Amino acid sequence: SEAILAEDGQLRRLDPKDLLPDIKTLMQQKHWPYVMQQYTDGNECVLAGGKKVVRSVEARIACSPDGKINLLVREPDFCQYVFVVYSPALCGVAQFKPSEVDLKTARGGKDE
Repeated sequence: SEAILAEDGQLRRLDPKDLLPDIKTLMQQKHWPYVMQQYTDGNECVLAGGKKVVRSVEARIACSPDGKINLLVREPDFCQYVFVVYSPALCGVAQFKPSEVDLKTARGGKDE
């Protein structure tokens, strides 16, 4: 369940940095649950100053917002990568369908 649930027991949700740039505004209107797989013990990376770290990848698989397979890759830290795979197949699993953002909660419970 670690691949699905966050530390608080809720479904993991994509970070804003994981949203597709071309449709980010549209995607921000929903929560995007995902399945996570971690790959560790990769090749050694030597950083400036000689510090050594081991490459790692976190794969996040989420429902595709446009019915196509999409891939977003980012490097949040040196030699640590996040691959976000958007797959239409995951949209067929009820718990991974995106849910609407509660705008009242998103604004801190205040109505405008």
